[in-house]
Amino acid sequence: MMELVRDAIRRLRLGFLQTLFIKWFGLVSYSGDENGKEVGNSPEEPTENSILKENLADLRAENAKLKLKVDKLARIVTMRRMSENDSQTVNQDQLLALARNAMAREREDATLHKLVDTIVQSAYHLLMAQRISVFVQDDVNQELWLAASDDAVGLRIPNNKGVAGMVARTMQPINIPDCQQSSLFDPAADQMTGFVTKTMICVPITWNGYYLIGVFQALNKQDNEGNIIPFTEYDMDMLNILSKELAGGLRRKAVEFTFDRVLGRAASSLSEEDKRQASFLQSFYQSPSRVDMRRGSSTETEKVKESITKNRRRSTVFCVPEGFQLTQTGALASELSWDFNVWDRTEDQLVVYAVDIYKSSGLSDHFNIKDDVLLHFILDVKRQYNHCPFHNFRHAFAVMQTLYVVLRDTAVTDYLTDIDKLALITASLCHDVDHPGVTNDLLVKTESDLALLYNDCSVLENHHCTTTFKILRRPQSNILASLDKEDFAQVRKAIITAILATDMKKHVELCGRMRMIVEGKNTDGQLPLDVDNEDDRMKLMEIVLHACDLSAQAQNHGLAEAWGNRVLQEFQEQAASEEAAGVAVTPFMQELDVPFNRAKTQQNFVGYVVMPLWESFAEMFPQMEVAYKNSKKNFDRYKYARFLLHSHLLFETLPSLSLLSLLS
Repeated sequence: MMELVRDAIRRLRLGFLQTLFIKWFGLVSYSGDENGKEVGNSPEEPTENSILKENLADLRAENAKLKLKVDKLARIVTMRRMSENDSQTVNQDQLLALARNAMAREREDATLHKLVDTIVQSAYHLLMAQRISVFVQDDVNQELWLAASDDAVGLRIPNNKGVAGMVARTMQPINIPDCQQSSLFDPAADQMTGFVTKTMICVPITWNGYYLIGVFQALNKQDNEGNIIPFTEYDMDMLNILSKELAGGLRRKAVEFTFDRVLGRAASSLSEEDKRQASFLQSFYQSPSRVDMRRGSSTETEKVKESITKNRRRSTVFCVPEGFQLTQTGALASELSWDFNVWDRTEDQLVVYAVDIYKSSGLSDHFNIKDDVLLHFILDVKRQYNHCPFHNFRHAFAVMQTLYVVLRDTAVTDYLTDIDKLALITASLCHDVDHPGVTNDLLVKTESDLALLYNDCSVLENHHCTTTFKILRRPQSNILASLDKEDFAQVRKAIITAILATDMKKHVELCGRMRMIVEGKNTDGQLPLDVDNEDDRMKLMEIVLHACDLSAQAQNHGLAEAWGNRVLQEFQEQAASEEAAGVAVTPFMQELDVPFNRAKTQQNFVGYVVMPLWESFAEMFPQMEVAYKNSKKNFDRYKYARFLLHSHLLFETLPSLSLLSLLS
C-alpha cells in the first residue's frame, strides 16, 4: 500500500499535492526517479518551469487525475492507521492533536472562512465521506444557513425541518444508516442539487454544551472500494471532536459571520425586505462604499444641511431643584439603577444627577474638581446637545448613568485606573454632543463640512471629541485643570478612544474582541486583562462605552419602547430630508410609518446587534445578565408583534398602537 502511495507521489509534476499529502498524513517527502534514485536539477536538463511552460495544459490534466488518486489512497491509509487500534475506539487526544496541528496556521491567520474550510477538509479525510456540510443557526429568523458545502451554499432551511433541524432542536447527534428509508430525512436538498444521500451522521455545534451555533453533517461514507456504507460510532466521535474546533472559530466571530450571511443574501436577493435588513445592518459593519454612494449636488446638499440645522435649538436656562445642595454626595446617585427612568425627571434634574455621579464616584475629590467648575462643564455639555428625537441630552445622561451602574455593580473597575474612570464617565456624557440627528453616511453622501473636515472617517464621533475638548478648553468648565501634562494626555487619549468606539461601524470588531476575552476567562472568573497594560485598558473602555451606548433595548420594555420610537422617528426625519433634497433615501429608513416595518427593524436591531453584544458582556461580567435577559424579552415582543402584524390581525384595526404596549 505504501509503495502505491509513493508511486503516486513520484509521478506528481507539481509540488503542492505532495506537500498537502505530507501535511495531512505525516509521510516522509520522497524525491527520485522511477527507479528510486535521487535526482537533481542538471543545467543541461529542462527545469520544472520550462516543462510547465511547454506542457501546462497536460500537467493540469495529469495532476487533476493524480489528485483524485492520492486523495483516495490517503483516505485508505488514514482508515488503516486508525483501524490498527485494537479496541476500535477513538483516541480523542490524538484526533484533536491531528485536527489542531492541521489548523494551527489557519487559526493564526484569524480568517474564519479559511478555518472553516480547513476543518471541513479534515472531516473529509477522517470520515471518508462524499459530502461534508456546515449549517449555522440564525436565531433571529429561526433558520439554518448552509455555510460550507460543495454545493448549495447559502441554502436556508427552517430549523424545525429535516435531520439538521432535528439535531438543532434537540442538540443531540443522529446517525442514519439508510436515509431513503428514514422519516426524518428531507429530500428537498437532494432534489435541488442532484446529490443522492444514502447514509448520514449529524452532530450539533455548541458552545459550552448548551448554546447552539449550528450543525455539522457528513453524508455517504465510503469503504476502500468506494462503496457507500453506514457511518460508525467511531465516525460520530470524530465529527464531535471536529465540531468543538469549529465551535470555537464560529463563536469567536459569530456576529461577523451573521452579518456576512445577511449582507451576502441581500446582494443576490430581489426581496425589498432583505435589502432593507441589509441596509440597516450595514450601518453596524463595514464602511460605506464610495463607489455605490450617490453624491448629492450642491443644491441637494444645502437642502439637507438646512433640514439638519433646524434641530439645533438649545436651552440656556438651568434651575437647580429646590432644596438641593451641590455639596451633597451620593444623595441622588444611590437612586440610579439599570432601569432608571430618565423620562420621569426634568433635564435640569438630570444635570444635578450628573454632578452627583462625579461626586459619589469619588472623581471630584480625587481630581480636585471644584463644584462650580463641574456644574459649568455639565451645563456647557447640555447646551451643546441638540433637540433631536433620540440623540439628545437625555440619551447622553442615560448612557452616563448606565455606565455608572456598570462601574459600580461589576468588576470592570478592577481592570481600570482612576484616570480611566474619569475618562469613561466624561466620555459617556459627551459621546454624542452636538449630534445633528442624522447618520455618518448621510454626512458623507452630501459632502458636508464635517465629512470634509474628518475625511469621511467616523465623522460624527470625531466631531463629538472635538466639541468635548473645546468645552474643556474654557477655564470655567475645565474639570481636568488639576491634572499634570502626563495625566491630561492620558485622559485625552482615553476619552477620544472611547468616543470613537461608539461609531457603530466598529460593532462587529468589538463583539469579536469580547468573545476573545470570554474565551480567555479562567475558572475563577478572572479576565485575561492586565490593569498595568494600557492597550488592555483601552480595549475594555471601548467595549464598555459601546455597550452602554446600546443599552436602551436591554432595559425594561417600557424604556425600550420609548427609546425605540424615538430612534425610528429620527430615521423618519432623515428619510424625509433625503427625499426633499432629492438624495437617495436610505433603504431601511423607508416606510417606517408601516407598523410591520417598525417591528421588523426593531427585531433585527435587537436580534442581530443588541442580544449578541450583551450576551458576551454578561459572560465577561455576570452581574449584567439582566441586560441580556431584557434584550431577549424585547426581541420576543418585537417578534410576536411582527407575527401579529404579518397575519393582518391588527394591521387595519390598530395601526397607531405602539409595538410593545400592544403586547403588554
